[in-house]
Parts: sequence; structure tokens; C-alpha cells
Amino acid sequence: MKRWLAGEPSLDELMKDDIMGRIAASAGMSREELRSRLTEIARRLDSSARQDRGGQSRNEPRRVAVGR
Repeated sequence: MKRWLAGEPSLDELMKDDIMGRIAASAGMSREELRSRLTEIARRLDSSARQDRGGQSRNEPRRVAVGR
């Protein structure tokens, strides 16, 4: 049994899949370029989430304002 069947596959595992070569080619990219772009998107999303949390670490509870 593959490890990812119990959870989400890693980006490396996804990029090794045969279909990813076709997906990258259909977007006019190599696998390496697709991986690089996905990594950059993940970095930006993480950075944006940190700004939304006001710099709180992931282990700290998120503070939410609740309206009436």
C-alpha cells in the first residue's frame, strides 16, 4: 500500500505520476517548471495566510471577531 493512500500525496509524489507529464505539457511547461510554479503558489498562499493571522504562528489559536 502506498503511504499517500492514508492521506494527501506530497508534491514530489504527484510530480512522479505519469499524468503530470501530460498536464505540464498541455500547459506548455516542463514538469520542473510546473513544480516550480506550484511551489511558488504554495509559498504565496502561506505568506498571505500568515499576514491574515497577523503574524501568529500556526500553533496559536486564531482570533476571530464575531458580529451580532
